Parts: sequence; C-alpha cells; structure tokens
Amino acid sequence: MYNLFVSGNRDAWKSDTWELERSRCLREYTDEQIIKQFGDLDAAAITKLKRMPCIFAYESGHGLDPLYGVLRDIKKRQGLVRFKYEILRAAPFLSAQDLEQLSLKLDISKWELNRTHWAVKDVNLVRELRETRSIILPKRSHSRDDSRSAQDLTKSNKVIRTTVAKAVSANAEAVVLEVSALSVLIDEKLEALRSQRPNSKEAVERHKESIADYERLKVRVDALERAVSAFRANANETQTLASTAISFKDGMQAWWRDKHQQILDTSFNMGIFLSALGICSLLGVSADVGATITGVIAGGMPVVQGLRSLSPENNKKVRRRRVAPRRK
Repeated sequence: MYNLFVSGNRDAWKSDTWELERSRCLREYTDEQIIKQFGDLDAAAITKLKRMPCIFAYESGHGLDPLYGVLRDIKKRQGLVRFKYEILRAAPFLSAQDLEQLSLKLDISKWELNRTHWAVKDVNLVRELRETRSIILPKRSHSRDDSRSAQDLTKSNKVIRTTVAKAVSANAEAVVLEVSALSVLIDEKLEALRSQRPNSKEAVERHKESIADYERLKVRVDALERAVSAFRANANETQTLASTAISFKDGMQAWWRDKHQQILDTSFNMGIFLSALGICSLLGVSADVGATITGVIAGGMPVVQGLRSLSPENNKKVRRRRVAPRRK
C-alpha cells in the first residue's frame, strides 16, 4: 500500500507539515476495506500509515511533478488532520506526465488529480515504479540520518534555486520570447490535431493520446510562463521558479523517453521538442538528451540525424553490437 496526497496549493510540499480537512482524509478515492482499516486514524492505524511510502502530488492544473517521501507524524485537530512529513530524494522520480500515464497501475481515478485529498492505495508502489519506470526508491532514513538527509536535500535545493535564478536573470528576455513562441507552436499543433478525423479505432486512440500529450505540454509551458513572470516581478520567488523549471525539464525527458517515435515522425514535432530543449538550456536545467544533442551537432551531425541517433531503439542496437561475442 501507499499514501497518495494531492494538493491544489503549489507551495504545499515546500515545508515539512501540512493540514487537511478531516472529511478529505481517507474518505475519497479509497477502497471501503481500507477506509474501515485506517479511517478512524487510531494509534494502530497511524503506526501502519507511517510505514507506507508516499506520493506527494499537485492537482493536475499546476503541471508540477510529484515528490516522494514518508510520513513522520499524524495528529487529529478539531476537524483537521495535521501531517508531519519528509521529502526524500528519488532521482529519477515520476513526472506529472508519468503519474497520469500510470494512473491505472497506481489505482488513481480519472479525475482524482483534480481534487485535494489524502487516499491510501492497495498497490505495491516500490514494485510498480521499478517495473514500469526502472525507478529505485531510496530507503527510509532513521534517527541520526534524518537530519543529515534533510540538510543534504536543503543544500541541493539551494544550489538548484541559485542556478535557475541566475540563468533566468541572465537570459530573461530570451526565456520570455522562447516560451511564448513555444506556446504558439503548441496551440498550432493542437488546432491541427483537433481538426483531424481518424477512421480506425487504433488511429482514434493514437490521435487522442497525441492531443493529451500536447495538452500536458501546454500546461507545463503555461506554468513556466507564470513562474518566470512571478520571478521577474519578485526576485524572491526562486523556489517556485526552480521547481517549475525542473518539472518542465523532467517532462521533456519523459516525453522523449515515451514518445520519441512520434517526435521523430515530423519536422514540426521535432521543432517543438528542440524548442523545449532550448528553453531548458536557458533555464540552466538542460535535459540529459539535450546535452547529448548539443554534442552530436557540435561534432558536425545534422539535427535530425542527431535526434534519430539518440532514440532508445538505436541505443539498444549499439549496446548489442558492443556486447556481441567475437568470432573465433
């Protein structure tokens, strides 16, 4: 089992405490048997709940990536439940896009990520993430290691905030122009997709999936545009800017990992993808694939050829050639 926390507040997971109305705790999107087992939040239930891994997510409209962590304490307070939690570094972890794509495997209902609540899911989170995304979750820290883990995470977050803030300050005009241009490209792509009328059932499903991909990308771009605007108005808004920039970068990597064939299908798709990677670079959070593309282009390889050379299928072929046994 695992705990799923969803918040409509984009700043919800920046501290180590959170409060939620009792009526939204283990009452919604949770199986009846689990509600009977944990719903009263008695001492035995709290002990078991604190042992479960947690996903700390945002309502889907924010386009922000979920976080991984654990519960440290649970208190009932006059119609509210107060949680003390710790975010643990899982690199990589799920992107917002991953969370939607894995909703069935993680027992997340269709509209669940549009509602602030706390649910418990009868799913082996560790196994599902390992098998579907090759994600190895960090071990839970204890006692003396807790403070060290928290200090390391805080130090890392400060470095990321500083890096992104410096990059945006130096490239502010370029970031604004590139994000605006990308937004226009995505709108054009969505308009074109929505005007299409595929015939076969398979084509209809692929068409719906393509629209959903670009709609999710548009949400990330809009969130990034708001974060950059807020930072330019108030230089103290570094945390939101950094988390949004990282979310945008992770989304691009997830898109490439899962949909590289569709990206490579047309020059328009590749243009959108490369534009997004350029924005990552301006933000100081270059995606892994972006750094590699820069290298192959610098070496004289055309952009399209460079992209195709980075597809997972091509990398698998290369690895197979490397390990092929020598002929005697």
